[in-house]
Amino acid sequence: MHATPPRSGRRPAGVLLALIGTLAAVLGGCGNDGETDGQALFDANCAVCHGPAGEGAAGAPPLTDPAYLPDQLSDAEVADAIRGGVSDVRDGYGAMPAFSNLDEEQIAALVEVVRELQGS
Repeated sequence: MHATPPRSGRRPAGVLLALIGTLAAVLGGCGNDGETDGQALFDANCAVCHGPAGEGAAGAPPLTDPAYLPDQLSDAEVADAIRGGVSDVRDGYGAMPAFSNLDEEQIAALVEVVRELQGS
C-alpha cells in the first residue's frame, strides 16, 4: 500500500488559468443588464493573442491591419473566422482556434468590438 501525501489544496497554475478562462467566457459575456458584453468577451477570448487594443502580438495579426477592415473583410467573414477558426496561416501568423463555445449573439458582439477597435 502506498501512502499518499496530503493534498495542499493547491492546483497547478495551468488548471486554474483554464478554469478562469472558461468562467470568464461564460460569465464575462453578460453585463449586469443581461445583455452580451462584447468587450468582456474580447478581453477573455481574443486579447490574449490579438492584444487588448487589437494591436496584435507574436503569432496573431493586428486586427487594425487594413486587410481586416470592413472594405476588405465583411462582418460575416469576421464572424465565420471567430466561429470556425482560421487555419490558412499567412504572413507568419499562427492559426486561430475556433470559438465554437460562443453563441451567435456573442459572436456578433465580438464583431462589433473588432469594428470599434478598427475605428469603423
